[in-house]
Amino acid sequence: MLRIVIGRSLQAEYHLADTSVCETHAVLMLVGEDDYELTDQGSRAGTFMWVEAGWQAVTRARVGPEDQLRFGAVEASVAEIVARAARLAQSGPARIRIGESAVTPSPAAVQEDEDDAQLQRFRAPRRNPLTGRIEEGS
Repeated sequence: MLRIVIGRSLQAEYHLADTSVCETHAVLMLVGEDDYELTDQGSRAGTFMWVEAGWQAVTRARVGPEDQLRFGAVEASVAEIVARAARLAQSGPARIRIGESAVTPSPAAVQEDEDDAQLQRFRAPRRNPLTGRIEEGS
């Protein structure tokens, strides 16, 4: 079973380094041939699907490869998400898991994760664990 976690967390299979995206924003699961189920994970900025009338908020929806999705301020098609997950699974990063197996990260995937983490450190406000206050990122 193919299950792709979409979010800002470095453990997400489809990592989005944007502050409008939650750590675990949504999940995309293969439920049939070219048939997926998209489930919002209680994100604060919402998960949306493009329909003829415009962007529609969804908590759970059936989607296909041609559908355009939005997570916070980031847009991607189902086909893009699945293709990137497939590329990463072939290159070997541990954050792509198909079924119960996990693989060791490749050096390129580790560098990508480090680059994403570095970018995230510079952009995201953080909660000070001692004071509990939100502080701007540097």
